[in-house]
Amino acid sequence: MSNLQSTVIMKTDLAKFTDRVAISSESDLTKLLGIHKNIVTDVVSGSGGRIVKGEGDSFWIVFPSVTTAAIAAVEIQQELQIVQAGLPDDRTLQIRIAITLGDVLHQENDIFGDSANLAARIEAITPPNEIYLSQCAWLALNKAEIGNSFVDRYNLKGINEAERVYKINQKHKTRIIKNQFIVFTDAALFRSFVDSESMERVEAALAKLEHIMHDACEEYGGIIRQTIADAFFITFSEADFAFKCLLRFGQNWQEYIDKNDMNLHIRIGVSKGTLNIFRSFIYGTSVDIAARLESWGRYLYADQPRTLVVLKKSIFDQCKSHEILERMSLVNKDVILKNYAEVNNISQDQALKWFNFTTEKLKEDIYEFIIS
Repeated sequence: MSNLQSTVIMKTDLAKFTDRVAISSESDLTKLLGIHKNIVTDVVSGSGGRIVKGEGDSFWIVFPSVTTAAIAAVEIQQELQIVQAGLPDDRTLQIRIAITLGDVLHQENDIFGDSANLAARIEAITPPNEIYLSQCAWLALNKAEIGNSFVDRYNLKGINEAERVYKINQKHKTRIIKNQFIVFTDAALFRSFVDSESMERVEAALAKLEHIMHDACEEYGGIIRQTIADAFFITFSEADFAFKCLLRFGQNWQEYIDKNDMNLHIRIGVSKGTLNIFRSFIYGTSVDIAARLESWGRYLYADQPRTLVVLKKSIFDQCKSHEILERMSLVNKDVILKNYAEVNNISQDQALKWFNFTTEKLKEDIYEFIIS
């Protein structure tokens, strides 16, 4: 059965995906397409839209209104940026989106008509990470809710008259994510390891570190927001998920470094709060606190590095896992001051100034959770 309906159409496409195919492995491509599909599917289902068909790196989607489609388009682009935070530009996916409105024929899992053809033509001229609209879609857009501007008139293949094309103006592209457990990890003595070991051994350690962390995060819902050399920024929705992930990761990593005679224990800081993401940048007070807590781990066991987690009492109070709670203890701040002064060859007064600076925004007891 088929019928002709006035329909809002969204056409998405991953820009320069063909270039990625040429330089990526099959497993990497499968993973990237899976991430893309999950984001599109989640946003569309939550916006009242429906995916008509998917073609690998592109989707045809219909929506109940142009404004709803425009809001969903912005969210798709932002979510895709979030999951790729920290990746270099040549490894990121960039999505372009076109939205049209018009009568089309709905038949099985496909749509036909001038509006569908127009969506394909407009999508082809849309720059990466932009959202373009046909004139009919622009006329139906709630302009008080969605910022927009005129782009140009285009003579498009298969379209009789020049089409006026508009774009969605995204006021800002910083994504604000609230109520996140923010984890910062860093490897102790990594610089010394790099200076003293062969490139092959360094690369093997980094590859294993990434593999173990990704596996643990996948199991417990952690999202790796950024990777810098041996350091990770990760977020979780629940405290227990974060600690179980870190326990699994720490135990597997300890097994690896013991087997390969590497002194690369991991220090971890955990905070909770708001995460701001702009392109490959992540920032915010909670990010700073997680990094500061990690730095404390450097001086808790200065003479014998340990894989451990340092966290605020407010996060400790949210942990419900007895297995984790049994491993936690109150941090001895005097030990940190003493070791900091000795390591940096400074006075206790100078160490206290550093300590007061790092604890300025904490204002609560600190706990440690030793993994190995």
